[in-house]
Amino acid sequence: MSPEKLLHFFAHNARKHERLLHQAEEDATQSGQLQLSLEHEVMERLRRIASLQLTQNATPDHEMQQVLAQRQQAIAALRTQLHSAEDQVAQALEAEAALQLRIDSLDRQAQQQLLENQAYTKVAQHLDQAMAENRLATASVAEIRQECADKLPAFNQNRLYSFLRERQYGTEQYRGRLLNRWCDDWLANKVNYRENRANELSLLNMQAHNEAAQSERDARLASLAEEASEALGLAQRTVGLAPLQAEQHTLARAVQAAKQRANEVQQKLAEFTRNEDPHYQRARQNMTELLKSRSLEQLLDDVKKTPDPSDDAIALELQSLYPRLKDAEQLSAAACKAQAASKVTYQRAKLLERAVRGERFAVDQYVYSDDFDYTALIAQYMDGTLQRDQVLEQVEQHSQPASAGFQIDSKSVLHGVNVLLQVASAVSAASSSAGSSSSTGSSDSVSRSSSSSGSSSSSGSSGGGSFRSSGSSGGGGFRTTDSF
Repeated sequence: MSPEKLLHFFAHNARKHERLLHQAEEDATQSGQLQLSLEHEVMERLRRIASLQLTQNATPDHEMQQVLAQRQQAIAALRTQLHSAEDQVAQALEAEAALQLRIDSLDRQAQQQLLENQAYTKVAQHLDQAMAENRLATASVAEIRQECADKLPAFNQNRLYSFLRERQYGTEQYRGRLLNRWCDDWLANKVNYRENRANELSLLNMQAHNEAAQSERDARLASLAEEASEALGLAQRTVGLAPLQAEQHTLARAVQAAKQRANEVQQKLAEFTRNEDPHYQRARQNMTELLKSRSLEQLLDDVKKTPDPSDDAIALELQSLYPRLKDAEQLSAAACKAQAASKVTYQRAKLLERAVRGERFAVDQYVYSDDFDYTALIAQYMDGTLQRDQVLEQVEQHSQPASAGFQIDSKSVLHGVNVLLQVASAVSAASSSAGSSSSTGSSDSVSRSSSSSGSSSSSGSSGGGSFRSSGSSGGGGFRTTDSF
């Protein structure tokens, strides 16, 4: 299974929970609207009872009805825009998937041409071998880099040792009169200069050989990848793949644009879900003015005490409306709670998708098992049985490096090689920077040191010791004959 197919499982799960979140938000908005409408109906009837004196400092009923109607219309218009935007996203994704099938078909034709190309077959085999050699050398290269980074700085930290090294003590270039030579000999004995200098040169030689060997492997990978890329490009042009790839880029931009439009509409709808829209704020302010002196329950109690018989009909209507209002309040609270839970679930799904996209699973130098049930794995994560790291670990367990031969398409292999080269270049640059700061004044002597310094070995057998001291217990310290 290719990385694209693997990512589809996690992207599909995120989209599913996004749709559920949108439905929960719509339910919360509608239940809130129902509650607001029922509150208005109750207050409209209460204001018709003159003895309650609720007409002061309040918006007239017909204006409030317009506010509520405008709110409902705004919600409906945004819902229509959202459904249209989501339809555009779905259509663009379908077109993208259909185009991908055409591209895959032509790509298989290009791959078949490459299979029949003996020159490419040989390049692919060499590329496979080079990638394998690079993987095998990775641990040893890193170990030697770490050893040099740990040990080399110590040789610059002792000022006496650095002084003698700058004077090129112990080499043919060393110059000094009798007294100076005697003093330098005495200092050299104090800092155990000869043994420490041999250790430093051994480490520098080992570092140089390590980086040269890795640079050679990187150069070979890059050269083989370039040859394979040229052959792949020729095969793709022959089958007419280039125009479809350009169309694919255009479709990808269209998908992103459609998603952006949907997100913008969704953000506007979220204001209504959170009751932060101006329509709701005005209705709520009017309700606050009406209930400034007495609560709704107190007003309903006062209705029962009104002496006017004409108010009895209104009281009967209120007896029917009030239970409906309480039910709407409970429904709205439950809908808001469900919406919050759906948001948490969606965020959990989205975090997993981003984690998979951000890990090495999106790199085309790996393929994945077709027999593993990724849907069940995702379900276990969503219900809390598994954590994100456990999911990533299981996915990794069902992956394997792709062969540069024909286990996957050639463009995927070349992408993987490019990733390897980028990583190697970054690490090599960092190592070179660290090495240059720790080997000041020593590079001229490296080439004159013995070639038997063990530079091709790992740290366990390199023979490159650190600064040593005879006063230290055990080996590896800075060696002096006595204290100053």
